[in-house]
Amino acid sequence: MPALPDPLDRLLAPLRASVGTLPSVWVVGGAIAVAIAGSAVLGSGPGLAVELACLAVVLLYCALRPADGLTVLGLAVLPAAVSAIIGDGFDIPRWTVAVPVAVLALVALAAQDRDDRRARGGEAAA
Repeated sequence: MPALPDPLDRLLAPLRASVGTLPSVWVVGGAIAVAIAGSAVLGSGPGLAVELACLAVVLLYCALRPADGLTVLGLAVLPAAVSAIIGDGFDIPRWTVAVPVAVLALVALAAQDRDDRRARGGEAAA
C-alpha cells in the first residue's frame, strides 16, 4: 500500500496510536453485538441501517490498525456473510445464524489480539 502524504500521516498518527491499538475483540465484538441486536429487534429496514453504521465503525477501526486490518475486517464481516447465505437459503432469521458464527469469529480475534500484543511487546524490547 502506498504511503500517505506526510500531513495526513501526522494527522492520523494519534488515532493510530490510540484507537488502532484497542483490542479487536472489544471493538468488533461490540459492533457485532449491536448489529445483531439491531437486526433482531428492529427488523430488516432500520436493522440494516444499524448494521451499516456498525460496519462503518469497524472499517474505520481496521483502517487505523497498525497491522492486520484486513484480517480483522474479514473476521468482522464473517457473521454477516454466513448468516446472509445460510439464513436466506434456509429461510430462517439471519441473527440466529450470526450469533454462533460471531462467537467463532471473536475467538479468532482473541488469538489475533494475543499475537498483536506479543508483536508489540517484541518491538518494544528490541
